[in-house]
Amino acid sequence: MSRAEQSRAEQSRAEQSRAEQSRAEQSRAEQSLKRLFLAY
Repeated sequence: MSRAEQSRAEQSRAEQSRAEQSRAEQSRAEQSLKRLFLAY
């Protein structure tokens, strides 16, 4: 595998992990919102 292909693969992997992180934060925010609604 050439260096360009390797860096591209690492970049896509980093973007994937970033997407998973944002999705986890989103679900956490939704859960806290649901908890707020349940509290009232």
